[in-house]
Amino acid sequence: MKPAIIELLVLFVMYSGSSFAQDINEFQWKNRLVILATHSIDNNSYKAQINSLKSDPEGHDIRKLLIITIVPGYQSFGLTTNTRQAIDSSYEKFLLKNDPFMFYLVGLDGGVKLSSPDIISNKELFQIIDVMPMRRLEIDDKN
Repeated sequence: MKPAIIELLVLFVMYSGSSFAQDINEFQWKNRLVILATHSIDNNSYKAQINSLKSDPEGHDIRKLLIITIVPGYQSFGLTTNTRQAIDSSYEKFLLKNDPFMFYLVGLDGGVKLSSPDIISNKELFQIIDVMPMRRLEIDDKN
């Protein structure tokens, strides 16, 4: 009987962390967020945006960028949808109503700095971020 209980506890601990979504406010002052909202991960704009973002992971790291995908029914972190979690209510404002794809940039302060139904290149994204006051301070501190 005891081994079965231990197995259940181990399984619960393993899966409980991945089943609860993170509140968007947990990232404030730690990460800038790129939120990709789409009706389907098969959407061509979504696929093109992911491919664009994959081209410069070092640039994302330097700028403290975290990629979050929101699809009806789940959210995921990173450049794949392998980390599926239930959608936390703090992300509801990003759920799509009409557009099949939306790109959002959320600053360190938690404010939406850019929203666009178009694909945003890394160059354009980095230019937007690099003129933000908090990013300017980061750059100045490194020099």
